[in-house]
Amino acid sequence: MPSALRTVTFEGLSLSTELCSFLQPLDGWDGEPFEAWRASWIGMWWDHLVTRTTTSPMAEWLEPWVSREAIARDGAGWVQFWTREVDPRRMPKHWLAWGVPVIQGTQTLTQGTPVDSQIALYLPDCEAFATSDKNFIRCVERVRLDLPVPLARAVLLPGGRACAPAVVDLIKHLSTGVSDASAGADVRQSS
Repeated sequence: MPSALRTVTFEGLSLSTELCSFLQPLDGWDGEPFEAWRASWIGMWWDHLVTRTTTSPMAEWLEPWVSREAIARDGAGWVQFWTREVDPRRMPKHWLAWGVPVIQGTQTLTQGTPVDSQIALYLPDCEAFATSDKNFIRCVERVRLDLPVPLARAVLLPGGRACAPAVVDLIKHLSTGVSDASAGADVRQSS
């Protein structure tokens, strides 16, 4: 019997074509595969909004605008909403919170990996970000290929003592609108 598992590599993974399906028929699901990022959120938000057994800060924050009871009454609508209707361009942080760890999982994990996943969530909200972490920039550039919204441009700073002067120089250049930094910083323009 062939294995359902496949080898996934950093270079070979295309997040925009990763699909999934439910194991069993589900009300509201048309039976067709859907984008894998959606599966991460359909259950998480249901748990926070509908089946919550403890206080959920997310549910409390949304309570004035979202009817928990209406969602619970229309589970099929919830499934259809998440598997077909949500526009990924309107949910870039959800997409990134799924996609960055998927890409990171194809590389050697370090103590900084979870932090990088969190930092990545802010990249749609800024023009540029600077780091000395080559692997993080590599991950961001890989995710950028499939993300449906623009990301901040990545600036690779030198490590060690050269980093602080490069940051100062970068700030000067960013404030004047120049898209290049000196002191050895490698400015990569986002697409």
